[in-house]
Amino acid sequence: MIKGKTILQYKRWFRGFLVCFLALLSLVALFNCLVDGSGLFRLNKGLKYAATNLLGGKMVAGPLGGYDERKLQRLIVEHYPRTRDMIVVGSSRTMRLQKRFIHGDLDFFNHSMAGADLEDYVAILGLYRDKGSLPKTVVFSIDPWIFNKNKGLPQYWKSISRYYEKMVAEVYGREIKVSMAGPNKYMQLINLDYTRANYKYLRSGRKLYVTDRTDIDDFVREPDGSMLFPYKMRFKKDERSTPYSPEATPIRHPNNFESLSRVKLFENFMLYLQKKEVNVILLLLPLHPVAYKLFNDNPRYQLVLSLEKYLRDFGLRNHIMLIGSYDPGRYQLTGKDFFDDHHGHEIVAEKVFAEYFPSH
Repeated sequence: MIKGKTILQYKRWFRGFLVCFLALLSLVALFNCLVDGSGLFRLNKGLKYAATNLLGGKMVAGPLGGYDERKLQRLIVEHYPRTRDMIVVGSSRTMRLQKRFIHGDLDFFNHSMAGADLEDYVAILGLYRDKGSLPKTVVFSIDPWIFNKNKGLPQYWKSISRYYEKMVAEVYGREIKVSMAGPNKYMQLINLDYTRANYKYLRSGRKLYVTDRTDIDDFVREPDGSMLFPYKMRFKKDERSTPYSPEATPIRHPNNFESLSRVKLFENFMLYLQKKEVNVILLLLPLHPVAYKLFNDNPRYQLVLSLEKYLRDFGLRNHIMLIGSYDPGRYQLTGKDFFDDHHGHEIVAEKVFAEYFPSH
């Protein structure tokens, strides 16, 4: 009798625990769904507002998550009424590249996105192809790690994956099965890391807003798509001259770079654009002098430097212009021209483009 009573108490305790646990889980899921700081479940309300103002020639300030950055690019492409003369597609390393660096009255836009990957490049052109107006010239800023299958970057491009799939099918002239396997976004509703990120996002209270000033401590997107960074990056000068030890592996994305991956997709994509009479330009932005020396010294990074030779050879064989170099010495750049190992200040992009697009 006592034993049966004890079992009954355990059952009641377990049912109570289960109800409380499920209630807590539901509250966490509801919180993540409502805050949705990364825009996983619905379009950020501020994105249409931001796209409208950028297309109207105004500057927009405020931070965006990786998924929302892609959605903003989609809105800009879809709602722009004309054919672009030139676009840039790249990562955060290219965000300071402005229209004024490219002389002449060009219809220009910079589609650089944080953590951009080869799939992002394909998807952005897929957006233009879907609209029926490919740009006349496309500058692809090539970071070495886009060819590294072990780079560990988040797959932000999946928020515009439909356009990636369409473009891949266009490139190969037939339906291609693209593996879209990845983490289930609905599992993020109960993911601790995503909950923490949403809590920080909610506490910051920072939204996208129109500004007519650049002297503010925030991300500022200009009408040409280029971006100013917050003060801690904008004014930081990484004047290090002490080299890394030859065994160091401080830059995460090129670590475990064992072989070039997705080369065929890259080559076929470039050649497809050429067939569509798009002028393709490959851009290599220099690295911090200390980082570049490490790439020379550390055998683990040798593939990064051999990649530059591969891209030059590919460009020569296919009449594709390549501008720039990963070597900062070529442009007399020093540590003060960078704010970390691979992000340069405005002067870096300006010097590279001055060599190929001189002012008259």
